[in-house]
Amino acid sequence: MKKKEGFHHVKGKVEENYLERKWLYPAHNDCHVWHYHQANIEQLMREDWYEGFLEKLRLIDTQSYYKEKNKLNKAELYFEDNSE
Repeated sequence: MKKKEGFHHVKGKVEENYLERKWLYPAHNDCHVWHYHQANIEQLMREDWYEGFLEKLRLIDTQSYYKEKNKLNKAELYFEDNSE
């Protein structure tokens, strides 16, 4: 990643997690804001970085990983989880 313009808040922007360094990861605004937060799940599945994002999320915080995985399941876009 050449430009780091902001942060992804892995645990969300609530209470003590908002500025907790271990839950802040550098993000490029175009991918983070427009291609992640503004996209629906079908659009995310087409992004070439999304699968890698899920794998990194699984390593960082399993609770957030399963929250993201539940979005896929609710959209009936099941994916193979090779980590288990």
